[in-house]
Amino acid sequence: MNRFGLEGILTEEGWCEPQGLKVTPHNWGSLVGYYMQLHVGRAITNFYRAEHNPLSNAALIVDGYEIRDGYSSIPDAPGFGLRIDEDKFATSVRVNFALKV
Repeated sequence: MNRFGLEGILTEEGWCEPQGLKVTPHNWGSLVGYYMQLHVGRAITNFYRAEHNPLSNAALIVDGYEIRDGYSSIPDAPGFGLRIDEDKFATSVRVNFALKV
């Protein structure tokens, strides 16, 4: 999902659809990529499934998504419905490196 992005997956969908093939973007290791997959699945008719792993991020607010019986609800909010908790972000983010000019 992260390598090809939304446009790449939509291009792949265009190649697969005439052949009757389903699209399942690989996404292991990316929390935001999972939510991107769900929105791609909403936009195309030959989407098979989203790949989800148990990642979490305390600073990421995810409202409107709920997994039930193998299906996920998807919010209509902008930005995939994801928001940053500014307070948690400010206190929990650490810089692993710094670029000096």
